Formats: sequence, C-alpha cells, structure tokens
Amino acid sequence: MVSIIIPCYNRAHLLEETLNSIIYQSYEKWECIIIDDGSSDDTLEKLKYFSKIDSRFKYYSRPKSILKGATACRNYGYKLSQGDYICWFDSDDIMPVNSLKDRIEVFNSIDYDFVLGNVINFKNESKQVIYENEQLIPLNIQNSAAEYLLGNFWFQTSAPIFKKVFLKKFKKHFDETLTFNDETEFFIRILLDNPTFKIINSIVTLRRMHGNSLRSGVLSMPLADRILFNHFAYFKIWLSFKRNHIFYDDSIHHYFKYYFKYWIFKMRFNFLRLLLIYFYGIRHSMFDNNLGITKILLWRLFNNK
Repeated sequence: MVSIIIPCYNRAHLLEETLNSIIYQSYEKWECIIIDDGSSDDTLEKLKYFSKIDSRFKYYSRPKSILKGATACRNYGYKLSQGDYICWFDSDDIMPVNSLKDRIEVFNSIDYDFVLGNVINFKNESKQVIYENEQLIPLNIQNSAAEYLLGNFWFQTSAPIFKKVFLKKFKKHFDETLTFNDETEFFIRILLDNPTFKIINSIVTLRRMHGNSLRSGVLSMPLADRILFNHFAYFKIWLSFKRNHIFYDDSIHHYFKYYFKYWIFKMRFNFLRLLLIYFYGIRHSMFDNNLGITKILLWRLFNNK
C-alpha cells in the first residue's frame, strides 16, 4: 500500500480536483492522509465529504502541540501512515492517472530505495504547461547529493515514492524549523546516505503555479530578507556535507564559499548569526581574504547594517 500524505490549509476551492485525481488512480492500493493546518474556509467540509465517499481518505487536524506549517504536517502525516510506501503530495496539485502505478511497478522489478518521476508546472486558470522540469540522470551516481545541489538533476516533493523501511533510517525527516528550502535540505540528507533510486520518464505530478504559493511570497521579499529566509536551510545543508566527508569535494567547497561571502555581505543584520557564519567560515577556509572579511564584519557590527 502507498500512503499519500497531503498537508492542507484553506484549499477548499482546489481540493476537489486534487482528491478526485487520487480517486481515479489506476493503482488502487493506497491511503490518503490529509492533515489540515487550521483552515478557516470550507476545507473541512470537503474533507468530510471525501472521507465518506471513499474510506481510503483519512483527515486529521494538526495537533496544537506541533508547529504550524506544511513541513510539520508532512511529518505528522508520516507518523500516522500505514503504507509500505510513502508519497508526499500537495493539496493544489494533480496526479495523472498512472502516477502511482508507473512508480510502484519499478519497485516490483528492482529493490530501489525510491523511484522518481517527472513533474510539470501549469498555470492555475488555463491549465497551460509553462515549464517542464528535466529529470537528468546524475553524472556521478556516487555523489548524487552534489549533483542535486549543483543543479545537474532535481526533484520536487511529489516526484518520489519512498520505501518506508528506507525512510525509517532517518531520525528526522522534513526540518520543521525551516519555512523555505526544507525539501532541498531533506532530500540532500537522503542523497548523502547514498541510496539506490531510479528516474523514470513518466509524468507523475501536474504542479499548480499560482500567486499565493510560498515561493511567490518569498520572491516578493526584499533581497536581505530572502537571503535570511534561505540562510538556515543552506547552512544546514553545508553542515550535512561537512559531516559526510566522503561527499565533500572541491566543487561543493567552492559552491559554499560563495554563500558564506554572500551572507557576510548581504544578509539582513543579525549579530549572533553573522558571528556564527564568520566563525565557521574562518575555521573551514571559506574565505579567500580573512582580513578583508573581518573588516567588513566589524563595519557591519558597528554600523548595525
């Protein structure tokens, strides 16, 4: 059985199309766990309706004891799941009819840790495809985490189906302290475990692009705020690579040298975070000119910019 896990917040106007696409799946051995994040519209009524017409739908409200947000809801849904396979999905996207079947069939032939499919984006109103994400086979399968980070291949949350026994190896799944790039941070931690996986050509998700998405909100922020927003995830990604020395090569080191310098120059002022970046940067040779970086940091500290 596949456990499809969906975080949901005020999606009453889109939820029916999403859940109908799951009902029509050609692969029928699934449960769909929907975690409502405190919706104030008619989302709960929609969820009650679908749970009545198909018992495979199960909806829960996010407990007040856990953080608000899609990341925490995904983790909570995972804890409630009963399936042998895990598929995280979004409440405004659509599953093509063979989305589950095409990936599950691959598991039946070879014992992979997860199987990836293609995701295409479409506009909310016209259903017009605006961009197709290319799933490229990693150039160096022994360092797939680096290939993912450097953009040689990429996958979005709903692209993989994971074996649950593989996910059980990780004490932490999505990092609930992150509100942006939490997927990137999680998937790189997974790839650093050197898993076995397969990329297939099938389209497994139609991803809706619209103005109230988290990404749209982040892109509208001032640059300094966006840098701060991204900083936590990429700093944790760097730490993950550093802990796994096998995968920390020169290309990764030079990639993050740019980030360390950028944070010192451009990140919205925060005394403790800037000092932390400075400390790690000096310690791990992330700056080409330590004296110059020190002068810039002192200038920012004294001028509070």
